[in-house]
Amino acid sequence: MIGAERLILIGCLLQGALGREWAVWMPQSIDALSGSCVLIPCRFEMPEYHSNYGSTYDNLLKRYPDSVTGLWRKDRRTVFDSRSQSESHLKGRITGKLLQKRCTTVLENLPQYYSDQYYFRLETSYFQLNFHPAVQIIIKDSPPKPKLTPEKVEVMEGTSVNLSCSAAAPCPKLPPNLTWTPRLSESVDQLQENEDETKSVSSDLIFTASHLHHGQKITCRAL
Repeated sequence: MIGAERLILIGCLLQGALGREWAVWMPQSIDALSGSCVLIPCRFEMPEYHSNYGSTYDNLLKRYPDSVTGLWRKDRRTVFDSRSQSESHLKGRITGKLLQKRCTTVLENLPQYYSDQYYFRLETSYFQLNFHPAVQIIIKDSPPKPKLTPEKVEVMEGTSVNLSCSAAAPCPKLPPNLTWTPRLSESVDQLQENEDETKSVSSDLIFTASHLHHGQKITCRAL
């Protein structure tokens, strides 16, 4: 089992442009674990009117829903195609609803050498488009270390101490398991959604300080 004992979380800002133009929103970068999956939060926007067809892009998208396909590309080649899993280099699924302009995707079993920039492509019977900017997916062979706060505590004997540990969960179905050493009380891991729609797991350790805890080191480990 792979583990780590500390993490510096790098904030991933949602990138995209405002207004009814071609635009996509997704994190700028995501750290993933080799051999695991990765969740890519994604949504897109289209101009309101298509002059060639005399209709809105929304209506064109919904006119032939079976023809709407989402793809992910890197190095100018398709690595995931929602309509043809057998021909995709990466297995996965689009969990968002493309007709609602949601392109959130889970890619499975990522090899480490697949670290790269990935961009989303939409194909329909009427139009095809590559959405930019792309998301940088960084695939590592070990998980990042969890973040423990606060790093140092000074309290009076008999007062309550609350320590918090968190770690990124790029693959929500296989989130890291957070463990405390020593185990001073019961703790429960909670999976939560971040502002950029990525996932993380957190755990709180709450105990009453005594003279036995003076100078004691408490470790949080992510497995």
